[in-house]
Amino acid sequence: MLLVTNESQVFLTHRREIGLEVVRRGLRFAVVAPPNHDVAQAVKALGMGYIDWPLARKGMNPAQELASIMHLVSIYKRLRPRLVHHVTPKPVMYGGIAARIARIPAVVNAVAGLGYSFSSESPPALRLLVEALHRLSHRGGLTRTIFQNPEDMALFLSRGITTRRRARLILGSGVDLRRFMPAEARPTLRAPVIVVASRMLYDKGIGIAVEAARLLRARGLAFQLRLAGGCDVGNPNGIPEPVLRGWHQEGIATWLGHVSDMPECYRSADIACLPTHYKEGLPKALIEAASCGLPIVTTDTPGCREIAQRGVNALLVPTKDPAGVADALQRLIEDESLRRRLGAASRHLAVTSFSVEGVVASHMAIYDEIMRLNPRKGSREMLSGVVFR
Repeated sequence: MLLVTNESQVFLTHRREIGLEVVRRGLRFAVVAPPNHDVAQAVKALGMGYIDWPLARKGMNPAQELASIMHLVSIYKRLRPRLVHHVTPKPVMYGGIAARIARIPAVVNAVAGLGYSFSSESPPALRLLVEALHRLSHRGGLTRTIFQNPEDMALFLSRGITTRRRARLILGSGVDLRRFMPAEARPTLRAPVIVVASRMLYDKGIGIAVEAARLLRARGLAFQLRLAGGCDVGNPNGIPEPVLRGWHQEGIATWLGHVSDMPECYRSADIACLPTHYKEGLPKALIEAASCGLPIVTTDTPGCREIAQRGVNALLVPTKDPAGVADALQRLIEDESLRRRLGAASRHLAVTSFSVEGVVASHMAIYDEIMRLNPRKGSREMLSGVVFR
């Protein structure tokens, strides 16, 4: 089995347990992604393969993009995988086309959010091109498409990009409930800590959170705002490092950069905030925050609503509304009992609906289904053994 992504780190943070379960069942597994020595070594240490795939994450040069597709075709023809799983937009579009050219019948595509191409801000010509590429990718052979929220699935169905028979819904990529545990006790005498965990992108609402913090300071409230996440220099919506350092020096926000110990980051916080207007799938950062028992302030948008439920464990606000974010944060800053109630509900929601074990089991069921239908010679013999019984 091959898992194809244009962000190699995403495999370790979002799909690692799926790969481990595939290997445990006896099937060889490899990640196909742009070259990254550190991630490749980590993947190999887990007993999996790593195959370099030259791909520009944000490239728009037709010749280079075509070369990337043909390189993927050559990988598929050489290895003849029984199953390929495409993750993130470009691999889904390009991988589906490559699989059809290479005659790989068993394909799983993961639509983890729609991103910029499906937003109202993208050029109409780009949206039409992306939709056409998705149609080619999601309709070939024994294809299944996994969506992370029902709104995205409904959009693809309404536009005829995929069909109900091929569509599947899995809410997010899950969370390790044993790692992401609530703090035993949070200090009550210090100013509440608000954490925004995300890639540092404007459309993730990072700038909105900072503007809300300025409003709260003007109102005389005591709090700390921490930004946990690295720069994304390849993204046109990335926040430049000098801007992040400027906020830090101003004292309005503490920029932590990339954080390797996110469970501890959440346990040392009191509120999780993500005022995103990005076309999210289902933000893993919010699932992890919920598992750590944090109340959530986020936008009333697809993907966020699945983990952040209004009045249950979260306060929802409109997009691009710093004042609305500030008002919601103020309620939580001033009301410790509300923080505790919403935080407890967050943990309950994570435990009952978002465990990584449940997500892995759902993926195995899809793999099993599609491989049982795979007419390729040898599939029945494999299924009758230790793999995908």
